Amino acid sequence: MNNIFFKFASDQSNTFSRSVLNFICLFLLSFAAFSASAKESNQPKKLVLLGDSLTEGFGVSKNSTYGALIQEKLKKNHKNWTVINSGVSGSTSASLASRMKWILKSKPDLILLAIGANDALRGLKLESTKKNILEAIKSAQGESAKVLLAGMLAPPNYGKTYTQEFERLYRDIAQQTKVKLIPFLLEGVAGQKELNIADGIHPNEKGHQVIAETVYKAIEEYL
Repeated sequence: MNNIFFKFASDQSNTFSRSVLNFICLFLLSFAAFSASAKESNQPKKLVLLGDSLTEGFGVSKNSTYGALIQEKLKKNHKNWTVINSGVSGSTSASLASRMKWILKSKPDLILLAIGANDALRGLKLESTKKNILEAIKSAQGESAKVLLAGMLAPPNYGKTYTQEFERLYRDIAQQTKVKLIPFLLEGVAGQKELNIADGIHPNEKGHQVIAETVYKAIEEYL
């Protein structure tokens, strides 16, 4: 009888020990998962500004660009976002595919696509510009990154037809890809002497302040 009792007690003890061990393992796994989730949730979201010299900030200091001003505004409003300025002077839509591929490696949450000004200045074919922008947006959407498209305008020297079709190009792309459109990145800035540097094309510090307000209003719904 005693042997049976001790065997029963031993079996119960082993079962209890295994239960305790299983509980500890489950607790540790749950805690690790919770910690990883908490750490991930504390990571700032990423806003990438993919553009040309207008975004890079040609003619102004790094801290005066509309990207830097948006970062300041986000911080002031306690928004946990990091702004990455990916503006490259002289770039056209032809470089979008490779640039977008590189940017997507950083897993951005929102991409402001502000490209095309140099396409317009050079009078490049509208079909090519449209194709390049469409492919870039679809590539981003394929990686679950939200895209905000900033429209551009063409100078009048290429004729009324080109100018009108260039403006329409952005509306068509936005409609086709179902992305939000800022009709014109330089709204309220283009053609205003006091808001541009001496070349009359690139915004000065005050011009970037106007652009920052335009873009911030557009991204508020994503924050």
